[in-house]
Amino acid sequence: MVQIEKFLLGQPMVLDLTTKNLAGALTDPTTLTLTIEQPSGALLGPSGAYAWPPDGSIIVKSSAGTFTATITPTLQGLHSYRWIATGTAAGVFEGVFEVVSVQVDVLSILKLPEDFEAIRNVLGVTTLDLEDSTIKSLAYAPWAEIQAKQRVTTWATDLVDATKGPQLRLAVVYLAGALVAETYAKGGMIGFVPSTVSNLPPRDWKQTAAELRAAYEAVIEFLTLGSTVPVEFDLVGQKVNGPSRTYYKPKVGSDWWKYPPVHGTTGLPPNPPDS
Repeated sequence: MVQIEKFLLGQPMVLDLTTKNLAGALTDPTTLTLTIEQPSGALLGPSGAYAWPPDGSIIVKSSAGTFTATITPTLQGLHSYRWIATGTAAGVFEGVFEVVSVQVDVLSILKLPEDFEAIRNVLGVTTLDLEDSTIKSLAYAPWAEIQAKQRVTTWATDLVDATKGPQLRLAVVYLAGALVAETYAKGGMIGFVPSTVSNLPPRDWKQTAAELRAAYEAVIEFLTLGSTVPVEFDLVGQKVNGPSRTYYKPKVGSDWWKYPPVHGTTGLPPNPPDS
């Protein structure tokens, strides 16, 4: 699994790049641009990009074909970035990094094995693909909990409520799943390879992330506004390297807002055989 580099919120951080010609020698490009997409979708920098030349306060050339960019992130979460070089050292390099806060509290709602298993269930993956330790990293379950706390002003009392507590947990499960799916979509982790025996199409992780965010919003609305409008999600099953898992939409007529998530198989293909 690819390890995502972490930087502290509000502190200067450095991205580095080397550029080479076809012979493999360090060579300056004709131009160099760096774009950084924040978790909000907004781009950092003037006009959404940093440029070289000239040698400046952001992109600095330290030697032939060797560059650094120093920025100070202002948002927590996953950022994606892209370097584009032109000329004899033309090329594109992409990556992701995580911005974390030293003030992040430990998890207060997702603590039990079934909580982490619920996140794997909504993604359709197994422990072979997504370990508990990854879910507990600051970019996923803790960040989902922080966002949910900001939305639910009665968090402290709801957390110990016999009815609302499980619903809060469900909201965080959906959002944590969305954050993981967004990482898969951005290439921040090794992707899953569908089995050749599966009759199901590859998972569209961008779509999955959007659907899980919609599920999160539905539960939050249910909690904060008392909405009783049912929701359904059509998430296609995925065969991954490891035991088979399939994520289906909530059962029609079921109490979809209860914990753990309950999903049915209405209108979707049967589970593919285990490989």
